[in-house]
Order: sequence, then structure tokens, then C-alpha cells
Amino acid sequence: MRALPLLVLVSLPLALACDRASTIRVLDAWTSRMPDGTVVTDVELEAAEQGGGNAGQYCVSVHWFNPPFDSRTLERSFYEGELDSTQQCDADLSDGDQRTWRLLSNRRDLAVGTPARVQVHWARSFNVKEGLFAP
Repeated sequence: MRALPLLVLVSLPLALACDRASTIRVLDAWTSRMPDGTVVTDVELEAAEQGGGNAGQYCVSVHWFNPPFDSRTLERSFYEGELDSTQQCDADLSDGDQRTWRLLSNRRDLAVGTPARVQVHWARSFNVKEGLFAP
């Protein structure tokens, strides 16, 4: 019977130490163009997992749209009318891990200034980076 209060006293500080919600977020993203016209999008991600373990399956993607693109558009895995999209999935991030993904456009004719949305889809939620354009 005395073990229960001791367990509560030991586990309570550990539970209070978890001040970040579990998520995978986009820290930054930037674009460049290869000589053949392929647009390269580098996406930097960071994982936070309250239990300190693996954050689980996630997908990172870039979507290219005809201008003007309304940034208030609800996040989805695929968008009607998108010009191009690329997606990669993995389950390799644990709490505090960072990773930079390199996504290549399928099209080589994306015009300079074509707007893009970068997003990570994890646990039925999206984390988005707006304001990217084809160089």
C-alpha cells in the first residue's frame, strides 16, 4: 500500500516535465533549381514526442499551384488542380531529432514564381510552411 504513494511522487515530476505536445513540425524550407529545370525543395523537420520515443509514421510533401494560391486553403494530402507534388514518408524521428528532406519536382517546367506549400502530415494533423516560390 505504501508503494502507490511513492510511485505517484516519483512519476508526477516526470509527467510535469513533458511540456511539449507530441508533433513533427516544419522548421524551415527553401527552394533552388537544378540546371535541368527540376525544382529542389529542402525541408527541415523536428520531432517532439512527449514520451521521449519514436514519433511514428509521417509524410513530408511539397505541392505546386497556379498563382495566385489561397494560403487559407485547408491542408490535404492532395489538392485539386495542383501542378505538381512530391511526397516522402518515414518513421525515423524520435524526440528532439531533426532531419532535412530533399524533395525534387517531377516537372522541369515550373515557372519562376510558382507558389508552393510544404507540409508534414503526422497523426491526422498537418504542419505547414507557406510563402515558397519556384526560383
